[in-house]
Amino acid sequence: MSVLARLLLFATIAAALGTVAAQAAHPDQQPPAPFAIEISAPGKTLLGAPLPLQIKLTNISNKNIIVGQDMAKEPAFFYSINVYDAQGGEPASTNRHCHGNLLEVELAPGKSIQDNTDFNDWFEFKRPGKYTIQAVRNNGKTPVWSNRITVDFIP
Repeated sequence: MSVLARLLLFATIAAALGTVAAQAAHPDQQPPAPFAIEISAPGKTLLGAPLPLQIKLTNISNKNIIVGQDMAKEPAFFYSINVYDAQGGEPASTNRHCHGNLLEVELAPGKSIQDNTDFNDWFEFKRPGKYTIQAVRNNGKTPVWSNRITVDFIP
C-alpha cells in the first residue's frame, strides 16, 4: 500500500473515531432509560366506583437495576399521573398524601415490579366522560413516560 493510501486510511479512521468520541462526550445527551412503564385500568367504570390502576415498571436493559418502591405499593412517591378529560381539563386532586416506607428493589433484565392503587383516592371524578391517563417517572433528569390509556366514566 502506498504512503498516500496509508495516510488517507489513517485520516479516515481518526476522523471516524473523533466523531464517535465527540458524540459520546456531549453533555446534553442522555443515555436511554433502563426501564419502561406500562399502565392499565378497566376501559369503563361507573362514576364513583373504585378504579384499580396498575403501574408496571420493567427493566429493559441488559443488566440489573435498582429502583425505588413504596412498601405499600402506592405509586405516589415515584410517579406523576397526568389525567385529562376530552376538553383537556384536569379533575381535582384529593390531596391525598402517602406516608409509607420506601425500599430499593433490584430488578434483573426483563423483570418487573407493579404498583396498584385505587385511582379515585387521588382524583375526584365528578363528571362522566372519557379521561386520558398517563404516568411519568424520572430517570435522573430524564422523564420516562408510560403508555396512554383512556377510561370512560359512565353515570
